[in-house]
Amino acid sequence: MIEQSYLAERLAHLIDTVHPRGRKYSDKEIAATIREEQGGTISSTYIWQLRTGRADNPSMRQIESLARFFGVPVSYFTGSEEQLVAKVDAELAELAKLRDSGVHRLALRASDLDDRGIAHLNQLVETLRDMQGLPSELPPQLDH
Repeated sequence: MIEQSYLAERLAHLIDTVHPRGRKYSDKEIAATIREEQGGTISSTYIWQLRTGRADNPSMRQIESLARFFGVPVSYFTGSEEQLVAKVDAELAELAKLRDSGVHRLALRASDLDDRGIAHLNQLVETLRDMQGLPSELPPQLDH
């Protein structure tokens, strides 16, 4: 059995962090998507119970379904790898920052540019960063 407060904390954190820009997923939306896309059987009421700590014994299949929905490894919920959880949380924070700043939309629009277009876009970004007095180097955790 997964520790109740840990599971509730992890699920609530994902709901607060992994969502479309401007709104969070509802428990009902999560359950419906899992049913439609994965064939899973988890109700919105049970998701609410897990998120609020009122339920604490989900099946492994339910944990796997939630992990797939949010795009995290199962161990994110089980707490079996604390370093992995910290790494996933850091990546989720970066993704949320991209989503909330509108950079994600820009990246999607640029994704089908050819190499020359990407080079021009990078040069434009460097020019804008220089104009705003921002460093040109990426922080090490973002330089993949």
